Amino acid sequence: MFKNALIMAAGRGNRMRPLTDVTPKALAPLKGSTLIEQTIDKLHKEGISTHVTVGYLGNIIAETLIRKNIVSSIINTDGYDNGWWIFNTLISKINEPILVMTCDNVTDLDLDFMQSEYSRLNAPACMLVGVEPIIGVEGDLIEHKDNLVTNISRNNSGKTYASGIQVINPVSCNMLIKNSENFSLIWSQLIEKNQLYVTNIYKRSWFSIDTLDQLVKRNEE
Repeated sequence: MFKNALIMAAGRGNRMRPLTDVTPKALAPLKGSTLIEQTIDKLHKEGISTHVTVGYLGNIIAETLIRKNIVSSIINTDGYDNGWWIFNTLISKINEPILVMTCDNVTDLDLDFMQSEYSRLNAPACMLVGVEPIIGVEGDLIEHKDNLVTNISRNNSGKTYASGIQVINPVSCNMLIKNSENFSLIWSQLIEKNQLYVTNIYKRSWFSIDTLDQLVKRNEE
């Protein structure tokens, strides 16, 4: 079972303005909680230590989570891209799979499935959790052969959507590829090394909240 999880919460959240002009996307209200806290609560129930990256309005996120004492660490990535933390923080020393999620995931976590897929695929440096494309949710499409990723972009013929959930072994990444701040560059290098895999289609409930309309609809459900 996963011991550690990391939630990426450093983004600007431009598509959720004007809310995100004053409130970080991670703290957007969701059914009596917030986007990030509903995920942290699920991880806590499974006994998983949670780490959070912050950037834009990161002081607000940090103060909230520290006050509530619900995370193991907060990593300031302000001024850096989304994958910087893999190579440049203490997380880089962890030699075991870490569950990595974006803060806008609204997901019914099936940790047994993810762990089983990670083992079945021989514990790669990085494993993406793939879902079926959802109308109105934009993102990367994955091309693969027997779960080995051959291409990932927003303009390909893949029928598997990248959910924003990954399983990453930081030590393996540091050993295999060059220090890169951006996940697109990280994935490209891992594809060349045959170390980027994708799960079979994730069957549990999954959604990513990118806009104010999506947030309002989700709160009304």
